[in-house]
Amino acid sequence: MRNYKQQLIFSASDLVTFVGCRHATVLDRRQLDAPVPVTQDDEYLKLLQEKGLEHERRLRDGLRTEGRQVVEIPQEGALEDRTARTREAMFAGADVIYQGAFISGRWHGYADFLLRVPGESSLGAYHYEPLDTKLAHGAKPKHVIQLGVYADLLTKVQGRAPDRLHILLGTGKTVVLPMRDFQYYLAGAKRRFESFVDDLPQDSVGQPCKACTLCRWRDRCEGEWESANHLSLVARITGGQIEKLNAAGITTVSELGALGAGIRIPGVQPATLERLRGQARLQSLKRQDGEVRYELLATESGRGLERLPRPNAGDLFFDMEGDPLIEGGLEYLFGFVYEEISQAVFKPF
Repeated sequence: MRNYKQQLIFSASDLVTFVGCRHATVLDRRQLDAPVPVTQDDEYLKLLQEKGLEHERRLRDGLRTEGRQVVEIPQEGALEDRTARTREAMFAGADVIYQGAFISGRWHGYADFLLRVPGESSLGAYHYEPLDTKLAHGAKPKHVIQLGVYADLLTKVQGRAPDRLHILLGTGKTVVLPMRDFQYYLAGAKRRFESFVDDLPQDSVGQPCKACTLCRWRDRCEGEWESANHLSLVARITGGQIEKLNAAGITTVSELGALGAGIRIPGVQPATLERLRGQARLQSLKRQDGEVRYELLATESGRGLERLPRPNAGDLFFDMEGDPLIEGGLEYLFGFVYEEISQAVFKPF
């Protein structure tokens, strides 16, 4: 989100963030009024971005090689200029539009590709459908959300909704999804997002979620959890368990670790609670003196690690390195680790 001509406008990425973590949306909105340092992209994320651009440009060049007319909208310049150029290319009937720009009301976006397809619209006997390139090996909900926002913006220009959304995966496969399957969910998600931003909660606390890995606020949240001795620090605890513990007045790792053995928490199985209590106790003790402690769990014969054969001096351990970002994937540096005169030796092949 950003301030644009004295108005707050939103992007597809903002909606993806909101669906994944509302606390991140709160922090993004506050950032506009009171900027603070954020987590910088690490080298792996930069590599992903670079590979993503390469994937995108390969498709652009491939379409040109096929003889398709690809109109590229310059990425420099004001949003209005880019939007005007996109409209011009659409009304001129370009086969493919690369980096098309849109703004309508409170929403704007930049579509990787717009594909001309048959079908009446305000443009003529054709209309456009959005295509995004992704490194992933399968379509994900966030991809659909992103394309759905582009589809809405596209509809405002051409007077009809696109029938399909296209995703070119990192495997080279193109996934085609019907827009009608997602349009009502997307409309509802956009309404919830706008209402949330317009009435932003004064108090907001982050909860660990799948979005944390790529979130620019992850360092801040982790610092807050550590400072508050938050229950999310307990190994293998779930969000639902945290809610039930909070409802019972238990909000920190220390409080959980100090919980009496006979105490029951509604909605949490006794065996699960005992596991969480024991884990919290070990972590609380380490927090006090820095000493790492552990407890050996009782094992059942023939299950888990008990299924492993007993160690033998002739054991070989296979190792393989791989790079999933290479087109098609690449596995390399096969080898074995084995023991030789009481030392571990790695033998590559």
